[in-house]
Amino acid sequence: LRNKNGERFMARYAPKFLDLAPRDVVSRAMYTEYLQGRAFIDEATGMPYLLLDLTHLGEEKINEKLPSIREIGIRYVGIDPASEPLPVFPAAHYHMGGIATDSFYRAMSADNKWIRGLFVAGEAAAASLHGANRLGTNSTAECLTSGRIAGALAAEYALKAPEPSPPDPARSKQEEDFVWGLVKRESGTPSYVVKKKIQNTMMKDFYIFRDGTNMSEGLSELLKLRDSFLSSVYIEDKETTYNTDLVAALETYNMLQDAVIVAAAALNRTESRGAHYRTDYPKRDDVNWLKHTIAVKDVSTNLGVSFTYWPVRITTWKPVERKY
Repeated sequence: LRNKNGERFMARYAPKFLDLAPRDVVSRAMYTEYLQGRAFIDEATGMPYLLLDLTHLGEEKINEKLPSIREIGIRYVGIDPASEPLPVFPAAHYHMGGIATDSFYRAMSADNKWIRGLFVAGEAAAASLHGANRLGTNSTAECLTSGRIAGALAAEYALKAPEPSPPDPARSKQEEDFVWGLVKRESGTPSYVVKKKIQNTMMKDFYIFRDGTNMSEGLSELLKLRDSFLSSVYIEDKETTYNTDLVAALETYNMLQDAVIVAAAALNRTESRGAHYRTDYPKRDDVNWLKHTIAVKDVSTNLGVSFTYWPVRITTWKPVERKY
């Protein structure tokens, strides 16, 4: 990684591991370079970037080890990393959380009981493997492992379980009326406008460096968007089949609810841990915060969610100070 001065700047932040330091460390280093004026700025978009220089590897090794990276560079930005550095900057990649499960990938309730018949696999599952900073390529390993475990157990359960009862007709009608009620609305705000506001808020207030003041403001904005969405969203496409505009609106509403959970949990966690870095609480606090946050739907609160906590299962590797 190089800044606009040509420096391999990771030597300042992780002198031992350099560019191979964990992704949260590298992301903070990259953003610090930008804040201190050592990043490039794209003239067309105004977006900051740094350079990932792979040219020293040579074309043969890049083709052997990083063929997809080369293809992406050539296809999307017209840059061949075998001969020219790639522009890079941190972006959201992985949701470090998900549906709470046990080690058998069975979905668990807040009181740690199996929600019978429900299994979760892949990155949708939070099985306490990754903590606050997933290591590179571990997602593939978990997908393969959890898929085999959850698939086998789900099949075993399905063979023994009785035929499920059909859904309550009144409840089904209620859901249908809700969905088509959105489609019939004649005016309002398109979901893509709301989605852009979600993205801007999350980037502004919940990006790499966080603090209580900005997160409080961001959470307030997200709550306003969420609470007004269903009464204001406008779906331009009125078709009853293959309505991607409707799908986008429903997905945006789900994103809003998820964003509120992420924001409220981040504001509530008064420490820094992995990718959750607070400038007002820059140290890790194992005394008070070595635990998983469990979000539970709670309509009695303004947030619509309440939090409880589960202990972290620690076996072989005890928490130590991170040094890179």
